[in-house]
Amino acid sequence: LAKSLVRVSKDDILAAKTVRVMRTVFSQPASPTLSQEQRMLVANAVDRALCLGLSERFRVVGPDQPADLTTRVLVTQAAPTNEVAAGASKVV
Repeated sequence: LAKSLVRVSKDDILAAKTVRVMRTVFSQPASPTLSQEQRMLVANAVDRALCLGLSERFRVVGPDQPADLTTRVLVTQAAPTNEVAAGASKVV
């Protein structure tokens, strides 16, 4: 389950050819119950999903290369789920 705040300029998006995906980061109080390893797994999954989705429309460039657009993800809240909930969300 995710909620997001997205700000975009339609004209800039339509003109863009390249995108830079910055690494997903967690705010300090985002997930006090998640271990560092769990945070890394979540961040990796988010980054991979962004790269995959954005690569259908844009050329994804490295973090040190110029880009028309830059994405930034900040996880502000996260909590572990049990096996049943995780299985149900995967099916959905």
